[in-house]
Amino acid sequence: MTVNFGPNQTNDMNEYSVSSFSKALLSVFLDNKELVKILFNTNSNIYFLNEVLEVAYSKCKEKWENDMPSSTDEDIEYASVYIFNGALGVVNFWVKNNFDKDIDEVCEIIEKLSYFG
Repeated sequence: MTVNFGPNQTNDMNEYSVSSFSKALLSVFLDNKELVKILFNTNSNIYFLNEVLEVAYSKCKEKWENDMPSSTDEDIEYASVYIFNGALGVVNFWVKNNFDKDIDEVCEIIEKLSYFG
């Protein structure tokens, strides 16, 4: 399965957005609800889920490095950890609530929290 996580196929980070990435990822989650429920279950293999989510974290961190060029690597790392874990919490809440919101609504929540806290 190939997943397009936004305009990064051309490596143009100017076209990339948290929302486009979130929408691509959440679409895959929605298409695989039962598997995602298992992965987000606290009794599931946390190492596997972490490996899957590391790809998302790396992509987001790369975007933030481009958006905040005057920030130190340490500042970017702290911001990335904070933002990513918040987004992961939103996604986990969405999964635990049986995917109750539309993907666009969840993406908007994640994007607002990512940029405005």
